Amino acid sequence: MQAPPHGDDLEALHERQQRAFVRRQRALLAVTANLPVYEKDGWRSGTGAPPSPEALEEFRAADAEWRAAWAACERADDEIDFAG
Repeated sequence: MQAPPHGDDLEALHERQQRAFVRRQRALLAVTANLPVYEKDGWRSGTGAPPSPEALEEFRAADAEWRAAWAACERADDEIDFAG
């Protein structure tokens, strides 16, 4: 059995997850930028243009990266809980 991650290793995992999350959020904003938005006074129109294929592909890649980083953090946290 491998020793649970700690210190710098654990911090690096969480920093990777945070960077991936920020990338995913930016990609999501790019995908949804032109869609209608609901505000307190009702719907505000966007341009109605669908997201570009590039924006969709970036979101898919960013989402996959974030999910992998999140899973790595979960595994590390579980290992720490199990070892503790």
